[in-house]
Amino acid sequence: MIRYFLARGDRAGSATVTEGLPYITCANPPPAVQIATLYMKTYCRACKRAGIIAPAGPRRPGTAPNGKPWALGGDINICGCNPPPVFHAPVRGM
Repeated sequence: MIRYFLARGDRAGSATVTEGLPYITCANPPPAVQIATLYMKTYCRACKRAGIIAPAGPRRPGTAPNGKPWALGGDINICGCNPPPVFHAPVRGM
């Protein structure tokens, strides 16, 4: 199963990733986006609450320079919604 990296601006229903690593970007395809890690900030317009990216599903070992695991498509948004929204990452060439 291929899981792509989440980035600032990616969505899970009404939830949006609002934080990313400023020094880790991907520009394939353009425009350049900041790659996200688990527990970074999100905002959900449905419940009007701030949230975080939480892990869901299998992942390979490894962490970003900030010491946190990478956020991947299939991870969930923890906000006030039940069930939690699921992030879908676009295909990115890293």
